Amino acid sequence: MIRKIILSLLFFVMSFFSNYSLCNDILESEDSCWWEHMISPELAHKNKEKFDAFRALALPLGQYFITGGGPLGIRDLRVINDIDIVVSNELWNSLSAQYGVVVTNGITKIVFSNINVEAFREGSFGAAEEISDNRRVKDRMVASKF
Repeated sequence: MIRKIILSLLFFVMSFFSNYSLCNDILESEDSCWWEHMISPELAHKNKEKFDAFRALALPLGQYFITGGGPLGIRDLRVINDIDIVVSNELWNSLSAQYGVVVTNGITKIVFSNINVEAFREGSFGAAEEISDNRRVKDRMVASKF
């Protein structure tokens, strides 16, 4: 089962960066292809509206990453309700001064309610662990082993 999931993810990622034609029969499934499971154009338009509004924020590249269902939503594989981002401390300070900070059920975030975007930072979900170096979250993620 794990092998099938890993192969599915591998083929899925390869399909976005290459010209491979990846049908599910490679994974011993029905005669359908993965792209047949994408959402309808009508629903995809709702995702596009959300991402267009997010782009209008003009957040500095390299200061945030999209998480949660966002990566699936941008590829029209899932309808999303909002866009969750994790931001750098510098961007957090700027955005919190502009939009304010909300704490809900112990989760600290910045909510852009008019466009359904929520921003989080390291420590948003409770006390952050002590980190012995000053590397940025992005650098630690790149260096981590999964």
